[in-house]
Amino acid sequence: MGTLLAARALGMNSLGLDIAPEAEICSRAKVAQVTRSEVMRYLERLPAHPAKDIKLRRDVGALLHPHTVRSLIPMRSRLLADMAKESEPGCASVVLAALLGILHGHASFSLSVPSAHAFAMAPSYVRKYAEKNGLTRPIRDIRACLRAKIERCIPETPGPRVESKIIRGSATDILTHFASYIGKVDVILTSPPYLSAQTYYKDNWLRHWLLDVENTVSQGEYLQTASVTKYSTLVETILDKCSKLLRPEGRLICIAGDVRAAARSSRPFSIINTTAIPPLGVQGTPGSIWLLTLYLAITYQDCWGRQI
Repeated sequence: MGTLLAARALGMNSLGLDIAPEAEICSRAKVAQVTRSEVMRYLERLPAHPAKDIKLRRDVGALLHPHTVRSLIPMRSRLLADMAKESEPGCASVVLAALLGILHGHASFSLSVPSAHAFAMAPSYVRKYAEKNGLTRPIRDIRACLRAKIERCIPETPGPRVESKIIRGSATDILTHFASYIGKVDVILTSPPYLSAQTYYKDNWLRHWLLDVENTVSQGEYLQTASVTKYSTLVETILDKCSKLLRPEGRLICIAGDVRAAARSSRPFSIINTTAIPPLGVQGTPGSIWLLTLYLAITYQDCWGRQI
């Protein structure tokens, strides 16, 4: 939900909706009214000693060193508890988002076995690849890694204070989540399915482990279909609901990708009725604009696509 950060920089009020729990955390961090110094001071108060007698899961152990896992457990517990107490996004949200960002990757402060991907590969694949290429799970000072990440991402002076509301939920329930904003939104910016380019639930299994949501998040929440009929019907329904949130002069902006399936080629919106979507344009002053950023968590299987 990088759009929320851009909206904040422009002084625009914003709404965010995403089915993915990791996206909700990162969005909270992007609208948090905290300084880098405040975040650093909070970081120093987090538990520093590794937990004892932790049984290492085989899948997690394929990517993370046992010492890293034992250090993460008490820090995770404190972060989740503190975030639950926040009346608005604060330091706990920022540090937890930073932790999600360094959980795996190839940066010098990444916690996992070196990985070129922004998502966690299957444990069996990682184990075989690491063995073949002589890769090892690093032993990291998690606080030092978080400091490096925060230095890169968090400005000393926060952006403009704006109103923001972030919800984890399905786009199909958008009118329920934002009932009080019906007819009040100036701009809706949405990125429809990236098709089979990414399977969000499966690719974020390690982040779900960190957030301790594996028992509360299911793949069924992420709408997946190989049916063009089901896909078009669903997206048309959601866009129709979105239109009810807009002011009369409001605008809905969609970023869509190409679809390639078997011997045919088409664009996703060539199968969706978009005649009701008004042309691009925004009216109003920045302080009065409500911007809603919406990600439809749908993947279209048995074809491949790319983002444009």
